[in-house]
Amino acid sequence: SGAVTESSGIFTFAATGVYRIQFCAQMGAESEDARHNNVFINTSVDTGSNWVQAAYGQSCTKNAAGNWTINGATVIHYFDVTNASTHLVKFSTASYDSSGDIKLMGSTNENETYAEFIRLGDT
Repeated sequence: SGAVTESSGIFTFAATGVYRIQFCAQMGAESEDARHNNVFINTSVDTGSNWVQAAYGQSCTKNAAGNWTINGATVIHYFDVTNASTHLVKFSTASYDSSGDIKLMGSTNENETYAEFIRLGDT
C-alpha cells in the first residue's frame, strides 16, 4: 500500500516510490495586513536528523480597509522515497506582519489548509 501516516506533524511513507506532495495553506488576519505568508515542504532522508527545505511558496497582500485579509500559497514537491523507514516529510508556515496575529485557516467543510500525497510510481 502507498498510504502515508502522520504522528506529531511528521509524515511517514508505507512504501517506496516517487510521490507528488502538495501543501496548501490559507492564512489570515482580522485587523492587520497579512503580508509575506510563507509555506514550506520539508523533507528528511535520515529519519529526521536533518531537514531540507524542499519547496517554498509565498503570498503577499495588503489590507487597507482594516478588516479580514486572507491569502494562501500552494507548493508542490516530487519526493523520491527510496527507503520508507528513513524518508519523512513535514510542513510549516511562517508569517511576517506588524501584528503577529496571523491565523492558519481551517474548516471541516472545505479544504483551506491541506496536504495531498499521490504515489506516482516505483522509485
